[in-house]
This record gives sequence, C-alpha cells and structure tokens, in this order.
Amino acid sequence: MDKEHACECTRKRVDETWAALQTALGTPPKLPANVSTSTPRPPRAGPYVSEKPLVVPPGIYFVDRQQHVFELLQGEIKADEIAAVLKRGGQ
Repeated sequence: MDKEHACECTRKRVDETWAALQTALGTPPKLPANVSTSTPRPPRAGPYVSEKPLVVPPGIYFVDRQQHVFELLQGEIKADEIAAVLKRGGQ
C-alpha cells in the first residue's frame, strides 16, 4: 500500500519498495501482488488495515489463503526482507 499524495521522500520509499518487491517476486512473479493507495483507503485494503494498521507508508501486507494478514512490512523495505517473509509463508 502506498500513499496517493506523497512527499518526495515518501514517493522515493514507495518506488524503492516496489522495485524491491519485484526483485523478491522474480520474473515472472512467483505470487500475485496488488497495489493500493492509502488515500482514500480502498475497500479491498480495509480488512488488512483493520488487522494491522499502516503507520509508515509504504506497506506490504502479506496475507494467507484465508485472507488474514500474517506479516506487515512498512517504511524502508528491502528485497531480502520481502524474500524472508515469502520464505516463511503464513506459518
């Protein structure tokens, strides 16, 4: 989840996080990824934000097959952090 109207520093974090996510997922992506903005809060992100509120955008919500959040990374996110969560899965 990113921020629709972001300052330069937040926009930079969003762009870097998107690149890190693409790196961690590989080409072609191993898993689906959906992008939502936090302003206004989109309906599909509502349940995730209710489970684990996003404090520092951007945020990556990792959800299990039952659509429950099992991990939230936020702020400055690196590809190795994403890969570690993907490796653990929803366990």
